Amino acid sequence: PDAIAKLPVDFALPKRSLEGYLFPDTYDFAPGATVEQVIDEMMLNFSRRFARPYEQEITASGRSLHDVLTIASLIEREAKEPQDRARIAGVLENRLKRGMKLQVDATVEYALPEYKESLSYADLRVKSPYNTYRYKGLPPGPIANPGLDALKAAVHPEQNNFLYYVARPDHTHLFTRTFAEHEKAIREVNAEWRKLQSGRGGAVGG
Repeated sequence: PDAIAKLPVDFALPKRSLEGYLFPDTYDFAPGATVEQVIDEMMLNFSRRFARPYEQEITASGRSLHDVLTIASLIEREAKEPQDRARIAGVLENRLKRGMKLQVDATVEYALPEYKESLSYADLRVKSPYNTYRYKGLPPGPIANPGLDALKAAVHPEQNNFLYYVARPDHTHLFTRTFAEHEKAIREVNAEWRKLQSGRGGAVGG
């Protein structure tokens, strides 16, 4: 906490973790660079690349910088294809406005003691403030260090009526407006997975 408090930035930082604030980029450091020097440079880069240039957009979003980073981290973990980022941001925005649970799988993965490739129903019940299947609203903080594209999507979410999405085998998503449509989309995606698995001669996952 003492080291975080001394960082050379002019915006508020969490007291105990810099997750989400360490800007992903290519850096050049001299051999022997200290942890403090590395973090200082990453934080200054975050300020130069996002916090300052997008200050007005962050304010216009009606959210704090911390909340924008949290949303961006969800987008970073959920969207595998560039065209899905702003649309997923729109879904998250719609669910927050309606008081719905976000139900983002990546928050459950973050809450678990170790990473799992696929989640079970038991995993969805893990007791953690980061589990957006149990608790409404945003998790306490970022679950990853989002890149600039995810950050942009967080401050400029697509205006849409979607409330649900499901990942397809090609990493794109099917977006739907109602739970009935969502259930249909899940069936379609499961059929795509079964077809893919049968082509590979492997077992079908749950």
